[in-house]
Amino acid sequence: MASTFLAAAEAPRDLPIDPILVGILVFALLLAMVAAVLMFGKGRPHS
Repeated sequence: MASTFLAAAEAPRDLPIDPILVGILVFALLLAMVAAVLMFGKGRPHS
């Protein structure tokens, strides 16, 4: 009975790669999107 509760309490991880690498990839994607916004927004006058 106790082993059933312990098995249910474990967090499922179905990621094919390490969670640290997922964080690094998402951060790199965020930086790329910020860079794209800064590059494409340079010629536009601000109100």
